[in-house]
Amino acid sequence: MTANIEVIKEPGWRHLVLNRPAKRNALSMQLLRELRDALAEADDDDETSAVLISANGPDFCGGMDIGSEDAAEPNARNADLDMSKHIAAVEAPRRLLHSLWTFRKPIVVLVHGRCLAAGTELVSLCDIAIATEDAQFGFPPIRDMGTTAAPMWTYYAGPQWSRRLLYTGDSICGADAAKIGLVLKALPAEQARAEALGLLHRLSKIDWQLLASQKRIENTTLELMGLHMLHKVAAMTDGSAMTSPTARMLAETPRDQYISVLKQRRHDLFGPGIVNVSGPDPFDGEGRLLDRPHGPQGYTSAAAS
Repeated sequence: MTANIEVIKEPGWRHLVLNRPAKRNALSMQLLRELRDALAEADDDDETSAVLISANGPDFCGGMDIGSEDAAEPNARNADLDMSKHIAAVEAPRRLLHSLWTFRKPIVVLVHGRCLAAGTELVSLCDIAIATEDAQFGFPPIRDMGTTAAPMWTYYAGPQWSRRLLYTGDSICGADAAKIGLVLKALPAEQARAEALGLLHRLSKIDWQLLASQKRIENTTLELMGLHMLHKVAAMTDGSAMTSPTARMLAETPRDQYISVLKQRRHDLFGPGIVNVSGPDPFDGEGRLLDRPHGPQGYTSAAAS
């Protein structure tokens, strides 16, 4: 069986690669367990000072796996009104994702392609994010399925941009994500990779104990701002949101049609475009966000999904 997480050991650091390219690296429970275990092994290694996370395939992560037998959020397709079931289904994968936060050493994440929904939660629980300019960040499920269960965007981008993106489920390109603070930098693909590798080589020169001490200070700062309580409340709220009329209506869709129906519905109602940070958004008369032939840096913008 092919590993969902490819582990590459480098001198002084480790490279963990999401390895479900055919599924757009959707976060299944098995992938999340392998990620937790790979982090635990790296945490126990005194020769490892930091970790780099990247992904194989055209997209970094399409979100939680909701379409397979090992789905991380099976209740996304459950019309049951019992919120306790929904909350339990939301919390289970987030407990595994939280291993990113409790990992003692710095984690750098390199993002390319689409990074959607729970994929953005994964990125925001890492320490430093570097993206390609044409990467795409967004949380489309808030349009019809639920809410963010591990919200971090307000901490990074502030309440205005967090509200703009998380009220609508609209996406933002990597170049604009860097402008508002969702990621540290956005660069052309080869430069982004070189930037991430250069940073890992620098971190590998420092004793992991020193890095872990500073990471504890940085994480504690956010924890004192209520991060843990926020995530607890958010998971409960997401469980409740899964019982909304639209979510229950869509839950009746057959499994093999569910994802395609979601994508088509979102495209038809909201349009294919992504948000423009530096200028006006090209809305049509019905509030659909139209696609631009070329994004702000001259690349073709990806259709929202």
